[in-house]
Amino acid sequence: MKKINPLFVIFLGILLIVISTGAVIGGISIAQYNPKIAFYNVDPQIQKSILNSLNEEFKNNKKPFVPLVLNSEISIGKQEKQFKRDLKKCKLLIAENDMELMEFCQNSTLIQKMSGNLVEGMPSSIINPESRCIVYSTEKATETEKTIDSTFVKTVPLLFDFYQIDVNYPIYKDLNAANIVTWADYIDFCEKAKKSGITSINLNGKDEANFLNFFGTVAEALISQEKYTAVLNKLYDAYKKTSHFDFSNDNAFEKCLTNLTSQSAFKENPQEPSLYPVVQELKQLFNRNILPQNFENTSTESFYLQLNENMCASAFLKLSDHRKIQRTNIQNYKSIYCPSIDYTTNRRFCAPEIIAASLTKDKAAQEMIKWLCVNDQTRISTETGLSPVQKNCMVADQQSGDVRYWLAASQGPVFPFTAAIPAKDAQSQAYTILLKAITE
Repeated sequence: MKKINPLFVIFLGILLIVISTGAVIGGISIAQYNPKIAFYNVDPQIQKSILNSLNEEFKNNKKPFVPLVLNSEISIGKQEKQFKRDLKKCKLLIAENDMELMEFCQNSTLIQKMSGNLVEGMPSSIINPESRCIVYSTEKATETEKTIDSTFVKTVPLLFDFYQIDVNYPIYKDLNAANIVTWADYIDFCEKAKKSGITSINLNGKDEANFLNFFGTVAEALISQEKYTAVLNKLYDAYKKTSHFDFSNDNAFEKCLTNLTSQSAFKENPQEPSLYPVVQELKQLFNRNILPQNFENTSTESFYLQLNENMCASAFLKLSDHRKIQRTNIQNYKSIYCPSIDYTTNRRFCAPEIIAASLTKDKAAQEMIKWLCVNDQTRISTETGLSPVQKNCMVADQQSGDVRYWLAASQGPVFPFTAAIPAKDAQSQAYTILLKAITE
């Protein structure tokens, strides 16, 4: 029997190690897969900006990062097995935060704890442990870790959007309107605009998310933060009870509406937090023709046409929507902090939030998140039109600067309504239909 050369055995061993680790031979990577970044309910423009940022900074990696877009059309609970399988393929999770995702990140062992130092440089309203912006790890530090960092996080904020009211400033001046501080001030301005033959409120009512968050903005203006949060929790509980329904079946859709209608969140009850004052206020706005009767049919195209042609006195929109308006026209609009009933003592902030989480214990993942939430904030904020989370980085324009200031000046941000109803399927449609019906 021919004796095997020991050097040949060593060579084979090295070759196997090279193949298994994806090492580079002659400048060409032989790794089998590109490293993946999981995106959940994230706008394509934001995905592109984050991927470009990571690939440029970590260009010495063997292969560029590629996206794995997770299904956000149905609830996480309904697709939990597939959702977890997909996460196991990825290094990072980038997502628009909502109540279901926050609960998942808190409880899942797939989401790794990270150093609390990652949130340094962010306003206290964000990093407050009572804030919904960060999921803090409940794991206790080991003796070694205590010497480095006693606080751990499981999610880190990267960017903020913001639901706000934009007021047409030339119209505001022409009407000699009072300073808008409270909801009543805003409605007085709308009444003046209506009497002058100007559309008071421009709202993209055909878009379910926009309508739900408009409803939430009115709720924010009329009930206290404590009641607002309690109502959101009620709606989220109702959402979870119907999240397993098969909405291709009409009976399931009817059951969802029945479940929502039975919720005390929509009924007059002085003893419990309720949306009843919001329902009554919207009915009044319809009756006074301040809110157009056919607003639910206003398309996205019509919404932006009114903004670009200066045909409205005010509009409800997101910070990111400003990038879809002609720059010469957006200068006519001044963003105002959404009025709230307890504004003198408790200014709050209703905003969607883009978060990052590590899916691996590899410290390189934390370095990637640190790059996004600290070093490259100015660029990804500029490219996406969203507000940065860092207090001292540059901002692209007045609108994102305002939001960054409001972040620092407010109490901890609260979830928008769509965070309690995260799936974009028939459940969301059921909520929208119900809210429209009870306000008519």
